[in-house]
Parts: sequence; C-alpha cells; structure tokens
Amino acid sequence: MLHPEELAGERWAATFEATICRQWLRRLFDGVPNAPRIVHESMEFENHLVLARAGLAVALVPRLGRGDLGPELVAIPTVDPASTRDVLAIHRRTQADSPALRVTLDAVIAHAARLAT
Repeated sequence: MLHPEELAGERWAATFEATICRQWLRRLFDGVPNAPRIVHESMEFENHLVLARAGLAVALVPRLGRGDLGPELVAIPTVDPASTRDVLAIHRRTQADSPALRVTLDAVIAHAARLAT
C-alpha cells in the first residue's frame, strides 16, 4: 500500500480540471506540497494507461474505468478512503421477488466482494 507522500514527486496523467477523478486525485494529495505534478491531461483512461506503460506518468484510474492491466502494469492500492464509491440498487417493491433482479443483485454483490479482496 502506498501513501500519497511516496508519490508526490511522480509525473501524473489525469483527467481535466473539474472532473470527479481530478478532484479525487487532488484530495489524495491534500496537505502534500506541490503534488500532484500533472504532465498529461486526457478524458480517456486508456491514454493514462498507455503513458504509464511507457513509463511517462503515473495514473489514478478507477477500476470501473479500465480493463485488464496486462503484464506491464500493476494496480497499487492507496491510502485514501475518499476513493471508494457506494453503489445503490433501487427497485420497485413489486419486483422484490423477480428472479432477474435477484440474479443481477447477486452478481453485483459478488463482483464487489472480489474487488474488495
């Protein structure tokens, strides 16, 4: 697990100002002077991963924003409780016994459990 201070001197690929992901990145470095040092901006997370593979930048990419990293990249958890998200499932009471709804909710819960490990 990395701490923000360990990443303060790194070059970063990030989304543009005013995006949620950029806000998370800035919040990660609250209290760390002169960080993050953003050298590339793009709304495409795949671009961030290409830069990371080339050794040109570090990127904070949400799990939902990327596919498999391949053998060249490694996802490293950071110490930042703000970089989690809540997922709510809302449905009509009349659908509570729906097999399709149950399968969907079970799949979401199972996937979230795998991500948490």
